[in-house]
Amino acid sequence: MTAATQFYTTTYQKRTAPRGLFTPAAAPFTAAQGAEVILPAPAPLPERDWSQLHAPKVRPAGALTLEQIASVAFHTLGLTRYEPTEHYAFHRLAPSPRCRYPTELHYVALRHPHLPAGLYRYHPVRHTLQPAASPAWWASLLATAPVGCADGWLLSSVPGRVRNTYGDFSTRLMFLEAGHVTEQLRLALDTFGLEGADSPLTADLQWEVPDTEVPVSAVWHAPSPHAGPVADLPVPLGRSLLQRHSGHGFNGMFPRPARLLASEVERMARYALSRTGDQGSLHALIRHVDGLPAGAYAFDASGRPTLLRRLGDPGESDRAAFIAPGFDVRPCPLVWFVAVQTSDLYASDRWEPYQQAHGLAGGLAQRLGVAAAAYGLFARPAVSHDEQYFDWLFGFTRTGQTTLYEVLVGRDRDQGFPQRLGRPVTTLV
Repeated sequence: MTAATQFYTTTYQKRTAPRGLFTPAAAPFTAAQGAEVILPAPAPLPERDWSQLHAPKVRPAGALTLEQIASVAFHTLGLTRYEPTEHYAFHRLAPSPRCRYPTELHYVALRHPHLPAGLYRYHPVRHTLQPAASPAWWASLLATAPVGCADGWLLSSVPGRVRNTYGDFSTRLMFLEAGHVTEQLRLALDTFGLEGADSPLTADLQWEVPDTEVPVSAVWHAPSPHAGPVADLPVPLGRSLLQRHSGHGFNGMFPRPARLLASEVERMARYALSRTGDQGSLHALIRHVDGLPAGAYAFDASGRPTLLRRLGDPGESDRAAFIAPGFDVRPCPLVWFVAVQTSDLYASDRWEPYQQAHGLAGGLAQRLGVAAAAYGLFARPAVSHDEQYFDWLFGFTRTGQTTLYEVLVGRDRDQGFPQRLGRPVTTLV
């Protein structure tokens, strides 16, 4: 078996980890430790204009209200869409729809008028908060809270449970999806006019203890400096969040031909990079963009593209960008690639660089999906099965970078998609 074939089966078919090798998978949602808190109905995402989103936010005097907690949790990891004709009928705004239970969302109450101090797991099916036992790393979590902070959010994962489902791909998937959900949480906070400051946590992975829960990220309600240039999209953020999807099913496998303008691609890149500053880099394989010849491009923080290499044989890049189980790249206008400097990853024997790099890639991919939705397109995140080809195509062999994530952008074949809670969403053209 060739290395490429082995990587394909490991990444996509999940066949390198026999199901009998590990203990049975833990329940999707850990059992509650006490009486659960029934949350009120979530408020719809407000369609605030971009000047309001970029304006300084008012820091609340105390903790969030139960209505705010319900709204933020629902629009971060709640079951916001129901597709009865699909194999997995329920979908979330984040992470990728096909990834089942890699991440759990918790509300952290430090000084709340109605909730005792502690950790509360959000149950998306029941839309409730379930009190969780204080974990062994509770003290280290509290140490990351800013002074005067009353509450925040915690993202965690159960490595053994994820590994039972996804095999050797589980570690990478867990951190990528944590990046997706962390960014979606920040976007939900932005939309509701709330502050959020990231606090990366180090996951102490213990594969031999399948039910051990590990923290992967925390977001506290505290001021956060803006990392990059101010960027916006052609539609309100709330609408883009609701329309973000990954082109799952036959919609994405057989996309309709689509073209973009060079200015639209630059705007998408500028928005995606506005949060990360100088961390990570964004590249693209351009296929059908007016004003940009087909080729490999690099994008700076302002969204300006630089041609690195023209495509001599488009078929070669199409085969390399192929996303299982059969997503056709040829009609798509472009494929985004998120790359990071990997020298620290390979030189270190710690989890932190690996976790932070993949979390950054997941967050960038989430913003790329939101940007694509503003133009009526899907964004399918995946891991290429031929990363060495793209390292050569973008010149990473000279810079020490490596492609971590690719995002295929295309137009759905089914014009009735997506349907949100039984209400069709207007498709943007």
